Amino acid sequence: MRSWRFKEERSPFLSHAVSGSVSVVSIVMYSILIMLNLVTAARILHAAMLFNVLHSPMSFLDTILQEGL
Repeated sequence: MRSWRFKEERSPFLSHAVSGSVSVVSIVMYSILIMLNLVTAARILHAAMLFNVLHSPMSFLDTILQEGL
């Protein structure tokens, strides 16, 4: 006699939910990584700019006064 029990199959929605969750996590991690790299780049850029301005402050002030006139 054959058994008419149904096989328990995985829901196709489960695989979509898992792939969607993986996508969201990867996008968030990528965004955080890019943000940290941008902050590091801005820190380096501003440090170099401040070093240049403080290295020769008189020439910096001279250009401001000349442009204002």
